[in-house]
Amino acid sequence: MRSRVCYSALSLLQVLLGSGVTVLAFYIQYAVPESLKIRDTPYWAGIPLLVAGLVGLYFCIVEFEAWQGNTRPFVVKCAAVGLSGVCVFLCAVACIFPVAHTIDIFHYDSCNNTGASICSCVLEEEPDPTVIGYHVGCELVFDQLRWFMITMAAVMAAGSLVSLWFVLLAWRSRYGRFHSGLKFYSYSAQTPHPWTHHPSNPPYGSPYCQTTEPIPPDDTHSQQPLHSDQKLNNERDDEEELQLVENKQGS
Repeated sequence: MRSRVCYSALSLLQVLLGSGVTVLAFYIQYAVPESLKIRDTPYWAGIPLLVAGLVGLYFCIVEFEAWQGNTRPFVVKCAAVGLSGVCVFLCAVACIFPVAHTIDIFHYDSCNNTGASICSCVLEEEPDPTVIGYHVGCELVFDQLRWFMITMAAVMAAGSLVSLWFVLLAWRSRYGRFHSGLKFYSYSAQTPHPWTHHPSNPPYGSPYCQTTEPIPPDDTHSQQPLHSDQKLNNERDDEEELQLVENKQGS
């Protein structure tokens, strides 16, 4: 139950982050047309993140206990984990390009408005300077565009961490607990040791520690009560021995 709640929360975060970065990327492309490259507007990472969140929500909401013996729960979970694993790398890569573009904006040497709503910025690089043009005013570049880039980079970093958390949680729920095969027992406890009833097949034991034949009990320390017939036979034997001894002495 607890893991299902965690899955639901992480999937909901994936939906929110993916939809937010996708809308923001398309808005920047519309607001600054023909000025940014595809790598700077990471809708190509936001859409898979949104799909991964939707698949994860479907996996958490639907009750798969009614589908026992069906492969659909396995396929849905594999799809959710696989998409989240892909989103880990996509969001990590998509976080780098907006940061790099924001660094370039902060390092522009000069920006001038040339023509109608065209901003030309010069970036001094070796060996030749680079001229970058934006089809918007320079005020929009420094006031809004760089903050949009920072926001997209932060959202992509959060999406990568959330997807990684989802994958690790799914891995831990299936493979995260490794049993050593040992079970410690307190001999001062009131409950009997589990090996006392089955010494030939102890629980949590390795096959090398199991004995093929049970250990025979020691009869020297155990005295069982005798039956009445056995007592009579023993008395008769004692009387016969006494008679034999008397006969020998009399002869």
